[in-house]
Amino acid sequence: MSEARPLLLMDVGEALDALEAHGGPRLTPRGYELLDDGRIADGPIQRLRHAAREAARRRRWYRESERELGQWPVVVWPGEMTAAGQRPVPPSVVLHDCGDAMREMHQSLLPHAAAFAGTRLQPTMSYGPRLYRRGSVLLMHVDRYPSHEIGISVVLSGPRWEMHLVDASMARLQPASETTSEHTHILYEGCRMMHGCPTPLRAQRVAAFFHYRRCEAST
Repeated sequence: MSEARPLLLMDVGEALDALEAHGGPRLTPRGYELLDDGRIADGPIQRLRHAAREAARRRRWYRESERELGQWPVVVWPGEMTAAGQRPVPPSVVLHDCGDAMREMHQSLLPHAAAFAGTRLQPTMSYGPRLYRRGSVLLMHVDRYPSHEIGISVVLSGPRWEMHLVDASMARLQPASETTSEHTHILYEGCRMMHGCPTPLRAQRVAAFFHYRRCEAST
């Protein structure tokens, strides 16, 4: 398992082209569901939260260079959803020294991901924990196929943040939205659902991302 940043898309048309190119199926009726803390094994998430707190306290993090940050494209959205992506935002950082806790959490979430998808899955990539600064946004994107067919976003600390989701497979341009928090996480079809948090974050937040693919998915 390795780390990878998501594929950012310039517009909805490019998202639809990507979906058509890889031919990924619609695995679930809605494309996403919420995952409450009460359904998650307590040990792994508490150990990951502890590791993330310690890494942040010791300032053990990696920050992308200005050159790398400048390569991230702005996502073009209708109406108010363009505003957050049109100005510089505070850089987020990836916390170090959390590898063992991330691997444990990745495996512990596998049954939830498989039940959501309705098929056998294998873990592929994990990303984070990522520390988002006040004012950060997460631009709308779809994830890489096939390694990111199913994603789980786990909130380790910080305020509630609204995630927007659009079913690209149905060309629906009206997004759904769900609010995630330390006690409410989200599973989603990463290659089907355009997703992101375009509203600027009001306080620091730490999250981790876990990805899976179907055992029979084509490459």
